[in-house]
Amino acid sequence: MKKFSYILIIPLIFSCTNIPYKTARKIYKHQDYKSAIEQFDNSILQKGNPALKVKAKFYRSECYYELGRMEMEKENYKEAADLLFLANSDKADNILDSCYYEIAKDYIQKMDYDFAYYYLNFITENLWDSELTPEILYTKIKIEFEVKNNSKRSYKIYQSLQDNFPESESFQLSKKIANQYLPDFIADAKKKWINNEFNSSLESLFIYLKYPADFKNEIKSLIGNVYFSLGEDLFDNDNLEEAEQNFRQAGEYNSQLVQAVLDKLNQICIIHIENGNSLLAQRKIDEAIASYQKTLNIIEGYELALEKINYANEIAENIKKANELVLQGDKHFEEKEYQKAMNIYTMAYQFDKIVYIQEKINNAYIWLRITTDPEKYALELLEKYGKGIIIKKISEIEEEALNKFSRKDIKIIPWQVFRSPAKNSYEVRYSIITPGKNYFLFWLVKLETGTIRPLNKDTEVFLS
Repeated sequence: MKKFSYILIIPLIFSCTNIPYKTARKIYKHQDYKSAIEQFDNSILQKGNPALKVKAKFYRSECYYELGRMEMEKENYKEAADLLFLANSDKADNILDSCYYEIAKDYIQKMDYDFAYYYLNFITENLWDSELTPEILYTKIKIEFEVKNNSKRSYKIYQSLQDNFPESESFQLSKKIANQYLPDFIADAKKKWINNEFNSSLESLFIYLKYPADFKNEIKSLIGNVYFSLGEDLFDNDNLEEAEQNFRQAGEYNSQLVQAVLDKLNQICIIHIENGNSLLAQRKIDEAIASYQKTLNIIEGYELALEKINYANEIAENIKKANELVLQGDKHFEEKEYQKAMNIYTMAYQFDKIVYIQEKINNAYIWLRITTDPEKYALELLEKYGKGIIIKKISEIEEEALNKFSRKDIKIIPWQVFRSPAKNSYEVRYSIITPGKNYFLFWLVKLETGTIRPLNKDTEVFLS
């Protein structure tokens, strides 16, 4: 029996806790929203059914919303804003933005811009989805420029308006404001360009190009000019790769610079060609070709580069042929077939005219003479020495003797060639005997090196 009584008590408790909620609902239906709020607050404070508390909070929000809406109709916007804020619902937020905006406009009329900004900022920071946001941003753009004289801050807000509401009427209106200060911004970037602050100038101009208002063409043109000047600076400092990139950028942004850009690219090509020529002269053929090929990446089908590449490849092929012939000549030389070696070296020289091969030709010739007619070769070396200075001085001695003495008193023993104990060396003699003085002229000729050494004091004078 006790258990039955205990169970009956539970519904009685819940029934008692429902009374404040039911009372509040009746008052709400009669549109006595202020009284209903008090009753809903009481219902929420009661211990009991959680579901009723949720409903009570909902209807309390509705009461605040209705009271706020009613104040708005009376144009009591501050009171309405407080009530709508307490409603704390999407429904209330949908009209709270209008309420705050009306308050802000009232402060703007009173020229109290700090308070106006408070309400405008609340909307843009907390009610971003508001349909009024574009108009509010435009209002802030206008205040920053026309009232606060802060063009940079105005432009920042303009950027936000373009990023988020580019199709709005407010954005179109804001362009007219941005058009008033953008020329000054562009002029500052131009000063940086003139002062060679290229990177800083470009950094600013690219921001302006993203948010150009009605100055897109002017900004692009100036960007092209800055890139061109930067390219010239890099070019003067031999940074050709980056110079080329900047010249190309200049042409892309400023069509009036296209011909000037082409001229600069051609200059870069010429430098690569000249560098290739220098490398080719040093027989660095692969590097030379690589330098020539750089021009093809700059100007497609550059004819001079193609000609140079073909020429370099021909040289490479000729060097290869010459090396092959030199190897053949070396084999003959090792086998002491000097005539054959010299002939093949000469053929190699036709393909690659370098000192190395010329020396091999000379060496083969020397050994050919050493092995075939060494005495005659020794005499030839002496006769050719010093462009014939020995022959000339001998003639002078003979002429002087003939002037002093009769021919029959002068005895001349012409050239005599004797093998020397030194390897591949010969002693060459020439004697002039006169009543006044005897000239016994002896020289040692080394065939391998072609050097000539006097063997007495008389011949020393000849070579001094």
